[in-house]
Amino acid sequence: MKTLISKRVVEPLQALMKQGLSRQSLAMTLAIGFVIATFPVFGVTMVLCAVIAARMELNQVAIQVANYAGYPLQFLLFVPLIRLGESFLGLTPVSIDPSTIGSMIWQHPLVFMETYGLAVGGACVVWLMLAVPVIWLLHKLILLFIPADDAA
Repeated sequence: MKTLISKRVVEPLQALMKQGLSRQSLAMTLAIGFVIATFPVFGVTMVLCAVIAARMELNQVAIQVANYAGYPLQFLLFVPLIRLGESFLGLTPVSIDPSTIGSMIWQHPLVFMETYGLAVGGACVVWLMLAVPVIWLLHKLILLFIPADDAA
């Protein structure tokens, strides 16, 4: 069964990911996809990856694989990015209590959108400040795991 999965799923996926990519380009594509996966706006990372890959002529399969691999970090980093954004921009801290959020959505939707929109905007500012150095670092780390003679 393991051999069948490797032959039918893993190997074709690896071939698609490497298609037309140098080792440097593959590492950069994976780093960018992984970092975009942590963007603090839910539901947009797949589209962001597709647009960025098209504009930068990166491998669409590789960037989406990295995006999906990094996706759980979006949830883990959401509140810390919100808090860093509040601190950096001097915003009033928002409640992360689900009942408070739920009641605000239904009772005061415009206040909710303003309050949490600012908080998410602050998180995006912090994310943007961190994205480039983290992409650079991940690129260097990923290169350690891609063999030098493994270029397409």
